[in-house]
Amino acid sequence: AIQNSSYTMTLSEKMGIRYKAHNIDSHLGFIDQGIEQMYFLINDISQFNRIENDLSQSRQKVDLNQVIAQVRLTLKSVINSDSIVVKTPLSTFKSNSGLIQLVFQNIIENALKYNNSKHPQVTIKETSVENMICISFEDNGIGIDSTYHHQIFDYFKRLHTKDAYSGTGLGLGICKKIINAYDGEISVQSMPGAGSIFTIKLPISLRV
Repeated sequence: AIQNSSYTMTLSEKMGIRYKAHNIDSHLGFIDQGIEQMYFLINDISQFNRIENDLSQSRQKVDLNQVIAQVRLTLKSVINSDSIVVKTPLSTFKSNSGLIQLVFQNIIENALKYNNSKHPQVTIKETSVENMICISFEDNGIGIDSTYHHQIFDYFKRLHTKDAYSGTGLGLGICKKIINAYDGEISVQSMPGAGSIFTIKLPISLRV
């Protein structure tokens, strides 16, 4: 004769299944984070490897106002139209448009990413000092301790964990490499909680 048997799962067995399910979810989360980080790394290294070739190309007239417009389009999924404020008309330089856009995009994207304000904003303006044109990017972000002002331009230098902010730490190093190639400089003024001002200095001789 066939006997019907019923099995009631114990509390400990239920807890074990839930624990295993939680572990699986955790591992999947780590895998997703790893894939995302690998994507950022491959993208940044590809940009880095392309720089030397792009710098060797002949320089063309590049309207920095148009560069800002292109950056707006590129970052439209992460910023709103009021996030980027251009205070003064920007110059036209003899340079490589792709590389200059890469510099502007990295600085602007960082300004808005490392930002806890309800209304993240970066204000851009141009001034001239002696034989240099200075383009400043002032944000209302989380700021940077003075201890790290020089280190942030080193390759793979990160001040925050990957859980807090995504990225590889290559972006500002790439910016410095490009600006230095034009005999320019890039620097930062910042304090924790008081935002940052990134300044690019380019020789006035490059202006058209």
